[in-house]
Amino acid sequence: MNFPGPKGLNPHLFRKNIINISIADELNVYLYPEDLPINIANPNDLKILRNNFPFSQVYIVVGNDVILNASAYQRNKAKNSIHTSKAVSLRF
Repeated sequence: MNFPGPKGLNPHLFRKNIINISIADELNVYLYPEDLPINIANPNDLKILRNNFPFSQVYIVVGNDVILNASAYQRNKAKNSIHTSKAVSLRF
């Protein structure tokens, strides 16, 4: 399903709003704080992310454009790489 965003709206903010609406009635589902950035191309960052939630399954939510274009997905699978993460893909 495509969600064309309003003209002039920041794509990041648009996606964040869609996610907030989608999880509004879900228990124990949260967005990771923006002031603690995680680089999905950096296995150490992904390890830190998972270690921050030792008793939870962490899912990465990205747009299809990220999967197609991000260098992290073009690299080979390695320990703690994005390829070892549970992921949900959104098509915009």
